Amino acid sequence: MVGRFATRIAGALLAVTLALAGVGAACADEQGAADKGKVLQKIRFARMLATQSKLSYRLSRSHDDQAHEMLQQARDGVKASQKALDGGDVPGAARRVNEAIHLLTEAAHRLPKGGGQDQGLHYKELLDTVTTFKASYDRNYQRMVKVKGQDAVARPLDEKKFKYLVDRARSDAKNGELDKANRLLAVAERSITKALSVLLKGQTLVYGKHFDSPEDQYRYEARRHKSYASLVPQVVKKHDTTARARELIKQFVGLSDSMESHAANQAHGGDYQGAVKTMQAATSQLQRALWIAGVRWSRWPQ
Repeated sequence: MVGRFATRIAGALLAVTLALAGVGAACADEQGAADKGKVLQKIRFARMLATQSKLSYRLSRSHDDQAHEMLQQARDGVKASQKALDGGDVPGAARRVNEAIHLLTEAAHRLPKGGGQDQGLHYKELLDTVTTFKASYDRNYQRMVKVKGQDAVARPLDEKKFKYLVDRARSDAKNGELDKANRLLAVAERSITKALSVLLKGQTLVYGKHFDSPEDQYRYEARRHKSYASLVPQVVKKHDTTARARELIKQFVGLSDSMESHAANQAHGGDYQGAVKTMQAATSQLQRALWIAGVRWSRWPQ
């Protein structure tokens, strides 16, 4: 019942947003929509819908291969529409973006309408995620304590609240209340993701004024990079990522590995300041890989 309700709401929201964006019947008003400004607005809306919305998130995590394919085709269509618009083909851009939105609408109808099994899978996925992230958080916190001392390291996670959320979710799941359990775990996931992000990304701020030399800072950045590198395969394993997502993750990790090797060579040659910048860039690639895998920082990693 919960799954059916969520799907109806998603469909209603989609219809409303499509109407507000002026993207009702795809082909009927194509001539009238062939105004560059309107088409550009439509492309931006479609891009958001295909890459940053809750709908795209649900489609990418769905176990429906056809839904995955339709999502990818929609994303490709958005890119093609932007390319057509940049080339001056406004009608062609309008046609392609309408097709992309139509694909997203059809894909949305393929989302599970039954609550039971889907909620159960979602519960297992969320529980695995929060458990994995909490373990990583604990490891990184202990590393910081060893370097700086416990009194000097703040805990960005409310441990008591986090434990309550997870324990209550386990209890609700055991009683068959999977929807309630998933809502609690979703809150726990957001809190641990934010805390882990603060812990990892804030390490430079914590230690930045205490480096004795550029070499010390390089060694710190190397440890920070290692923390992210160890987290990526855990996240990919726990999340049901699509083939396209895994391909992108592999590219980001490969680029990070190359940068990490270059940083090591720079450090070996005595250029520790250059090595620090390269290692930080390598870590950013891993942050992007984690983003693709489902981890959400406050913004796309630079």
